[in-house]
Amino acid sequence: MLPVKVNCLRWVSFIVRYWVIINDRLQRTKMGLANAKSKGKKLGNPNLPKDNKIRQEKALKFAETLRPILEGFIARGMTQRGMVAELNKLGIKTRHYTIWRLLQLQIVLKRLCLKTKRSTS
Repeated sequence: MLPVKVNCLRWVSFIVRYWVIINDRLQRTKMGLANAKSKGKKLGNPNLPKDNKIRQEKALKFAETLRPILEGFIARGMTQRGMVAELNKLGIKTRHYTIWRLLQLQIVLKRLCLKTKRSTS
């Protein structure tokens, strides 16, 4: 029975030491950020609004290239899941060169203001 208690105590000791290290690092980070802010440094990404606008424009441009294909799918009465399967079968990749997933397609459809039948499965 003694080895189990010793192992348990070792784990507790390890966890406590690890927590102290993490907590210390967190406190130093908070103090450093507060210090920088008090000196007038602007925290965060100053280009965020500009970067977001560029990202949205690229996404819309990509979505517009898919409009004829998606409108054809809608005209054929395809469900969203069917569209995802067809896009992947045709080898058409997402903007980030990955396979399509339902949520990605829904975002593109919303961006293009296209309505479809919702998939029931």
